Amino acid sequence: MHAVIARLAPPVVPLNTVTTNVPGPREACRLLGRRIDEVHPIVPLYDGMGVEFAIMSYADRLSICAVADPHLVPEAAELEAHLHAAVDELAEALGLHEAPAVPATATPMRVADLMTRSVVTVAGTDSLETAWQLMRTRGVRHLPVVALDGHLVGLITHRDLLAASPSSLLPSLDRVIALRAPARVADVMETRLKQSQALWQTKSASASQAR
Repeated sequence: MHAVIARLAPPVVPLNTVTTNVPGPREACRLLGRRIDEVHPIVPLYDGMGVEFAIMSYADRLSICAVADPHLVPEAAELEAHLHAAVDELAEALGLHEAPAVPATATPMRVADLMTRSVVTVAGTDSLETAWQLMRTRGVRHLPVVALDGHLVGLITHRDLLAASPSSLLPSLDRVIALRAPARVADVMETRLKQSQALWQTKSASASQAR
């Protein structure tokens, strides 16, 4: 199909440039749990085309990217300044003004704004198999270890369980069988922790909900 189109296309491209615009997501997206801050489009240069533009919106922002052939457009470096001038001209024509900057005294984001309140926990006396199964079913890689009164005494991670397994190359089922040894969570957990006393308020009742 591409060969047919190439044979039918004229030897000289009857265009000076190509501009393509794509409306993107209005809300900010996330990838692997992390917020995607910016999205920038790109359009490949067509044979004989000097400069092309790709425009895409994302989360109330607009990105304009230019791709140029330096042999056909030697002054391509000036495109950025021209684009900024065009934006200023458009904003002035529409009577738009930049939003006032957020004052430096604004309340900063705190741990409490991001932390998980419904915490899944284990006890130091629980088996490594129990911790492994909890991580798999709850989709987590870290489990706080709490005492009977709900106080934090340690942390066990997916890496700790892999280290306790005879081999990380074992299939999941074989690894679980290997973790059925007498070793307990308290034997491999990390105890050198720094915590915020104001935030860690897990009680015995919440600690027992995971078990």
